Amino acid sequence: MAFVTGSVHDNYWVSHPIPQSDLQYSWLTASILSSNPYPAKAETYGFAPADGLVSSSVEGVVSVYNFVSASDFVSYLRTDGNRVFGQDDTTIAGSEVSTDFVGMNTNVVEPITSSKNVLGYPTALVSEYYINIGDLGDKPGDGAAGVTQGSFIQRYNNTTAQYSGVTSVLNSILLHRNGPYGYSSWKQIRTGEHPIARKQRRENILSVQTIPVQTNPGLIPRRGLDFVQYRESAVTYNDQPLELVTRDRDTNEEIKYRITHGNNMSYFENQALNTRLGLNNREGSLYQSFFDTYAGDDPVVDLVSLKYTESIYPARINSHLSGTRDRLSFNYENWNSVRSTRRQTENRNSMNQLVAASSIWPLDARDDFTTAVGSAAGSGSGAGELQNGYTIFHEGQGIASTIASTKSVRFTTRSYLTASLSHSNGMLWRTCTGSTTISFWFKTGLPHIGAGATNGFASSSFVEKGVEDEAPAYSIRMQDYGLAVNIGHPRGSDSELRYGSSTNSLSDNTWRHVAVAWTSTAVNLYVNGVSVASGTPGTSIGTGSTPVRLGGRAKGDIVTTDPSRRGYKGYMDEVTFFSGSISAEQALTLYNNGNPLDIPSTSLSGIKIISHYKMGEDTEDGPLTAHDSGFIRETNYASYTGSLSGSVTDFSKAGFASEGYGIVTDAPYNGEAGNTNIFGPLYARRVPEIDPDGNELGYFAGDTLWEAADQSGLKPFYDTYPEYKEEISSLSKDYTIVPEFKISDHIEDYVENKNNNFLAQNSSWLQLTGAQEGIKSSDKKDFYKTYSHSEFLKNFDVIKKEHNEKGHNVSNITLKCSAIMKLLPYDGFYPAVRTTQLANLFSSSYAEQVGFKTAAASTLGASYGPNVTLKTFITPLFAPGVLYNSIKAGIAVDHPIMTSSFSTSTPVYDESTTTTGSYTISSSFGYRVPYEALVEPENYLAGVNIVDYEPHPSAQIVSTASWDGAGKDVYRLAMHNFVSEVPKFFLDNQGVTSIVSAKDGRFDGQKYYNALASKEYRMRIVMRSGQVSKRRQLDLHQPRSGYDGDQKDTTGSFFTQPNITMYSRRSAFGPPVAADYIDYAASHEPFTPPYMDGYADMELVFKPDEDRNYYVDEIVNLVTSSFYRVGEQYFNSTPTSPARKNQMHITSSVNVLDVLKVRQATYDPVTGDPREVKDDADSANVAVIQTKWETPILDFTSVSATKPTFGSGSISKGMWHQYGSQAMGASGVYLEVQDLTEEEKANPALTGSLAELMGFPKIPNKLGVLAQERVISEAIVAIPYVNEKGRKQFFNISRNKIIAARRKLAGEIADRGGDVGDSIIDMVEKAQKYIIPPRFDFVTYSEINPITMYIFEFEHTLSREDLLNIWQNLSPKIGRDFEHKEVSISHDLAEGELLSELEDELRWLVFKVKRKASSNYYEMLAKSVQEEGFTFDFVREKSKTRDKINFDYTYNWPYDYFSLVEMVKMDASVEIEGTPSQPSQPPGSGIDKEIEDIVKDNVGTSTGESRGKKEKRSEQTEKGGKGGSTTSRGEERIPGLKTPPSNKSTGGKSTDKSTGGQSTRKGTSKSTDERPPGPSGNRGGGFKGGGF
Repeated sequence: MAFVTGSVHDNYWVSHPIPQSDLQYSWLTASILSSNPYPAKAETYGFAPADGLVSSSVEGVVSVYNFVSASDFVSYLRTDGNRVFGQDDTTIAGSEVSTDFVGMNTNVVEPITSSKNVLGYPTALVSEYYINIGDLGDKPGDGAAGVTQGSFIQRYNNTTAQYSGVTSVLNSILLHRNGPYGYSSWKQIRTGEHPIARKQRRENILSVQTIPVQTNPGLIPRRGLDFVQYRESAVTYNDQPLELVTRDRDTNEEIKYRITHGNNMSYFENQALNTRLGLNNREGSLYQSFFDTYAGDDPVVDLVSLKYTESIYPARINSHLSGTRDRLSFNYENWNSVRSTRRQTENRNSMNQLVAASSIWPLDARDDFTTAVGSAAGSGSGAGELQNGYTIFHEGQGIASTIASTKSVRFTTRSYLTASLSHSNGMLWRTCTGSTTISFWFKTGLPHIGAGATNGFASSSFVEKGVEDEAPAYSIRMQDYGLAVNIGHPRGSDSELRYGSSTNSLSDNTWRHVAVAWTSTAVNLYVNGVSVASGTPGTSIGTGSTPVRLGGRAKGDIVTTDPSRRGYKGYMDEVTFFSGSISAEQALTLYNNGNPLDIPSTSLSGIKIISHYKMGEDTEDGPLTAHDSGFIRETNYASYTGSLSGSVTDFSKAGFASEGYGIVTDAPYNGEAGNTNIFGPLYARRVPEIDPDGNELGYFAGDTLWEAADQSGLKPFYDTYPEYKEEISSLSKDYTIVPEFKISDHIEDYVENKNNNFLAQNSSWLQLTGAQEGIKSSDKKDFYKTYSHSEFLKNFDVIKKEHNEKGHNVSNITLKCSAIMKLLPYDGFYPAVRTTQLANLFSSSYAEQVGFKTAAASTLGASYGPNVTLKTFITPLFAPGVLYNSIKAGIAVDHPIMTSSFSTSTPVYDESTTTTGSYTISSSFGYRVPYEALVEPENYLAGVNIVDYEPHPSAQIVSTASWDGAGKDVYRLAMHNFVSEVPKFFLDNQGVTSIVSAKDGRFDGQKYYNALASKEYRMRIVMRSGQVSKRRQLDLHQPRSGYDGDQKDTTGSFFTQPNITMYSRRSAFGPPVAADYIDYAASHEPFTPPYMDGYADMELVFKPDEDRNYYVDEIVNLVTSSFYRVGEQYFNSTPTSPARKNQMHITSSVNVLDVLKVRQATYDPVTGDPREVKDDADSANVAVIQTKWETPILDFTSVSATKPTFGSGSISKGMWHQYGSQAMGASGVYLEVQDLTEEEKANPALTGSLAELMGFPKIPNKLGVLAQERVISEAIVAIPYVNEKGRKQFFNISRNKIIAARRKLAGEIADRGGDVGDSIIDMVEKAQKYIIPPRFDFVTYSEINPITMYIFEFEHTLSREDLLNIWQNLSPKIGRDFEHKEVSISHDLAEGELLSELEDELRWLVFKVKRKASSNYYEMLAKSVQEEGFTFDFVREKSKTRDKINFDYTYNWPYDYFSLVEMVKMDASVEIEGTPSQPSQPPGSGIDKEIEDIVKDNVGTSTGESRGKKEKRSEQTEKGGKGGSTTSRGEERIPGLKTPPSNKSTGGKSTDKSTGGQSTRKGTSKSTDERPPGPSGNRGGGFKGGGF
């Protein structure tokens, strides 16, 4: 065989692809990773397999090619915790984020300019603005100055040439926009995927180019230069068919037609867009043809009625848009179902304390609960606030920690300090071109308000370099009541930073820390560690001709006697100049909780000290006694060139030499710093973990895993709002979210800033939580237009006019409000979260008025700031104190405190039991803070010394707090609301348990109260949770002498056998107290509720002094009492130990024998309040035994509790940890009145029953029983108005008609006000149930003119299970499911109704209002005493008067803290009445040919179905369709929505289809001629732009 060699060319018949390998395509090879280049790492030759994978003997299955998927220009996480854009090999520490190709804003972020349809910034801005650092428009700085806290990228690397500058950023921008292939042809033709197109599609924007405008003579561009954006819904449902009923003149037959009308009249909803595009009505409507048949020249039928219906809310232009259908920014900040996601770092708690690591859910235990080592003291455990580990235990430091400052300099108006000119023009010449921080402390009691002021104190500088009338390099001065900061701006410039006002005064004799930090692009002002103002620097660098001054004025001639030129009067301390602009966290560090730092030994990252002045502490400072001598030494340098010299403005004045001025002993010391570190409210008190022998294990435990959610299968909320909305989104496309009035959002403003004037202007009266950014309240532009304004009846004006001309008038109006109800919790809805808010209000209301004395502070002989020992002050009420211990107990408890020095016991080894005791309190307590102190702290805590009483060394603070009772009112209002509403909302009797005696005097006095002097009368008030219900049973079994050491762990519960566990861990209630005959020689009985070990009682004895009939108050005054309680130290038969002597007894939880006056009353059927109360001299009294407070009492006996590896001995079973259930059968906590047994009576014949004498029932009362159900509701208010000259004009109603309506509601016959219609009565009835905005609230304020308001009430009934879940901070069923309901209000347009005529272009202001909650604790107690026909009022008791809250409004929990009606739409129907028919035509004449032709081709008959031209989907016919359906009775149904039968429309009746049932009032109950003619009232009372 022969072989021939040579080249063979295949260019004749091509039988294979060209090229023959993927890698011969340049666009492929160019896209392979540069770190994996072709051809060195090509895994195959030829073409890649379909799956793109090949098998490698070395690396296994790998990708054939590794393509570039992201930019080489990336951001890196650096070792300093900041993310830097650009390569930085030397500091790479962690994650690398590449620039993506899919539109994410990781490294690059770009704005869209709508007016130009341009992506990106104007060309004037450099490319660095595109780096994702801070807000849009922020440019990153260089190096340390580039730090932007909170943004994704903090710094931009401009130091490595290869990866810095415009080139690197531009490359990332291009890659971000186009990917690695550039602006390829397939991208160019897919313009719909461009970011601008996606934005416009997402936001329903139509972009129309402007009309070209002539630019040069004779030259008109072919295209406009700009774009106009129109937001237009893709579909609307507003227009509905006309319903026309005519009567044939021949046969008298009535025929009903449904005619398409509005759909044929509408184009775009933006009329400007219609005009721009030249669009007019396409065609007429069949309406005109029908109109001619009964109103033309030759009518053949008579009009019976015409009904026009249109959806008026949301307005057409707003419907179907995401901004009105969704809460785009809603975030329930307290919850996420993933525990690690709930963790947050460096956050502030409710007391504004910075916590290193915590959970957003306040009931969470520490991070990694089951495996984490027990926490040390501090704030890094990650627990929720109510299980925090920092309030009780600290690092063990004593109160006398190092104090950095004990002195300061006090300036007169004539004295100041001056730096040398060389130092001023050297180290201290800090200009706007660099980065600087100036830090100092100050205190003044005088405003500084300049020339002409009556007090003569000028606007004077703290620190300044500059000359008067010229722009300074820097100036920080006292201006009026606050601060003014100027960095390089002309004096008086609007660019100066300002903070403080007459209502937020900084001239209140309080020490404050100030830090002013600036760079060349930004200035920040921090006060007490918080950023309060920011801006930009100017351009002036000042002048070198004047020195830096402290406390003086900038003036060339400083010697002056002009009062307007006088200087600062007040104190300054710890003045420091830093190189570099500090961060927000560094400002917080400098503030240090009110304790000045030792600056020379303080290190701030990236910041250096330039000059520091101790202002009196340095040994060489002073003496500042002569006119122009003495100095303050600069401590950062060895030389004295940087020191400050004392000066005066007038040598005839004493200046610093004035008595009490110069260097003084007064400084901004905060004794808390370095002690407890931080503090906050605390539910589950932490304890040191011990082993079975009582030895401490070296860590703190006591937290318990929150398992209520897992055990119930429920949770507080969804993880996101879209998840919440998912089920209803597709069913509510033509609905809208609705703004609401929540009085709780405004209480602080009204009370603190408006002097309790609730009628003051309030431009932000409406809120919409979670609305679009920038328009969340009514003071924002476009808020009303977007959320609250309705449409007017767009196409009805012509119809109305034509019919009026023919004598057919509008006779009736019906508004139908459709709502989708699903409970949405706001911050504070759940009880646990609300309590932290109450703790915050307590702190903010009273902290500034609290005085402190500590071991270290007392050596200084001065007063100190409000945070010194605030933990000591909050503990009796909130840590855990009265509030949280009452919640754990389910009933009110008090809280014992120390008021002077006390003794503690150290652990002692007990040889008999081989156990070690605890650190315990071994003294008796000085005072028990009663439950009532929660609502009236000024009556129970004012003037009381509160000594911190923690016995453990790691918790001890040697401190005392005292308070004068002064403070803000907002806390009291909020707490009254909370504690009064809890029983009303959750419990079966809507109040607390009350055992009421018989009435004395003329009522029941003859049957009861007859006592004999020869007898004594006894009874017991018993509280129990055990199976043993009588003391006699315990007496028979209680060992009275001796005990076996092995029985030390046998507590009283062993004998009483409690049948319910409300909360198991006693140490959660308070610190251990020294006790006898018990393990570890410690007990918690002074802090635990009376029933804790199963049984407690109070025995009452009445010994009459004569035989007669007694009155209640006489018996109460003569009664004596004694107490008995089964406790932990059961074998201790006599009260010798501190724990036993200080037990909590029944009177801590129960008001015993309160006297109430009985008055006969009639009640308002709407509000339930007494309407008429008879008060006469013969009014009887009763005595009441009443719990002070109750919450739901649940049983946790059978729940499981997860045990951690560390701290398993200190977990709790109980409320707000696991999921409890209603106590069933005989289990529970009971309160009852008992007689003594015969065996217990010393002389049975001479011992009577006090219970029978006073008529007390002797039956057990189970406490904390949940209600079977509770109705919650919200109301939608629609206020009609017309616009006149740009102002809303509402419709007035006569005050007499309101009075008449209220009398009719009360069952009276109105004697004035004329005839008042059902629609006004309905409005007044509902207005009394809801909190109406004050400037609309004519029910509360007689000076407010009544106006027409349509109020649609939507109710939902919570089940017992729902109430149980809410109290345990879990979502009720209505928070997981939804309901659809409709409510209609219909009335004739007549005198006495809400409207008497229909105005053209009538619109509606729509918003939501909240049901009224209970507002007064003592009123709740009085209303808990219930007997039909009577009301009960407390008599003065214990020298304290239970007064009402003297405010027209107060906080409104829980109703203000959730939304029930989430989505709303509103339809308006108006009806035109026809005229009586003419005499019929001769029989057999039939219908006119004109009507016959119309009906034949276009219209159905009585079925109402249109057979004419195709209707829009939004037209709703009786047979339904995609737009929904309408029943023959007028009820709209949405497929898949639950519509209870009770809410069906009743057609022509005027109905209020409320949730709880149908209340029908016929609007035509009186004939027309009985109603006076004319309008119901003149329009008036308008507003412009809000202001309610």
